[in-house]
Amino acid sequence: MFVSKSRVPQNPIDPVQLRGVFGDNLKKLTARYPSVASLCRELGINRTQFNRYLAAESFPRPDVLHKICTFF
Repeated sequence: MFVSKSRVPQNPIDPVQLRGVFGDNLKKLTARYPSVASLCRELGINRTQFNRYLAAESFPRPDVLHKICTFF
C-alpha cells in the first residue's frame, strides 16, 4: 500500500517529549485554580490521573483530552 508523504509527519514528536510539553502547558493552565482536586471535580476527571498528566507521566485518552481542551 502506498502512503502519501503529505500524511506522514516530517518530524514526529517523541511521546516522552509530547507528555512533557502537555504537562508543562497544563500546569500553566491550572495555575490560576486554587485546588487541583476541585478542578478535577469540575472537569469530571480522576485526580490521581490528572496529577500524572501534570507530572508528564501519562497522556490522556482522546475523550479525556477533549474534556480538558473544551474546559480551558
